[in-house]
Amino acid sequence: NVQENKGYNFIYTIPTTGGDPVMIADSTDMAHSPSWRPDGKKIMYLSSKSGFTQIWQMNPDGSNKKMVSGVPFGVSNFGFANDGVKIWYTAEVKVTESFNEIQSDLSKSTARVYDDLMYHHWDEWADDNYSHVIYTTYSDKNGNFEGDYYDLMKDEPYDSPLKPFGGGEQI
Repeated sequence: NVQENKGYNFIYTIPTTGGDPVMIADSTDMAHSPSWRPDGKKIMYLSSKSGFTQIWQMNPDGSNKKMVSGVPFGVSNFGFANDGVKIWYTAEVKVTESFNEIQSDLSKSTARVYDDLMYHHWDEWADDNYSHVIYTTYSDKNGNFEGDYYDLMKDEPYDSPLKPFGGGEQI
């Protein structure tokens, strides 16, 4: 919308036999990155409708929309293992200590300490968080994550996917 200086996403299905597109998610869903679940029974997608971007699912006709993940600061990519049971996602993970944590007597300070060249990239400052690949078990019975989650890059100060243009195709 040029007048609002804002973009909107919509998700459509189109029958493989031909016919008209059917909108299954409108701008109020804030939906993007749709992907079929491996069993073909649900469409998974990302939405920031809950505040932080989370993984949602819906029926192929757009009904029964339900948030599947509950990652504290949201996710940015996701995908399924071929078995449809394991799901991976990327999320920001705090890896290094901030200046305020190192210097506890300066808790009100807004100082930053950089000891390498990558301190500002494109439109963001380097901080103590890194995008990590995490996997867990997905239950199609209740449509939620189950059990423990595993950070495949635990304690590593690296991003995956790579910034600024990397996406789920890098995983």
